[in-house]
Amino acid sequence: MLEKLTKEITVYGAFYKLHFGQENEYVLLNRDNKPMTDYSISQVFDNLRLKMNYKDVRVSQHTFRHTFCHRLAMSGISAFAIQ
Repeated sequence: MLEKLTKEITVYGAFYKLHFGQENEYVLLNRDNKPMTDYSISQVFDNLRLKMNYKDVRVSQHTFRHTFCHRLAMSGISAFAIQ
């Protein structure tokens, strides 16, 4: 799982470097190559919830982070590495 994530982030970074001509230390960027605000990230998750028609599921950056960390722990990654 960690290898797949590393590959995806590398591909994502290469796309941004190609598109903007430079790398950025942040992962979640807006179309101006600036870090997304808390509000814009919340809007992304709200739009995902609506598009995917989730009615009784909380879709937020917190649940995304929690689920990701839980799956890392279940795959054997140490709590120290997850931290």
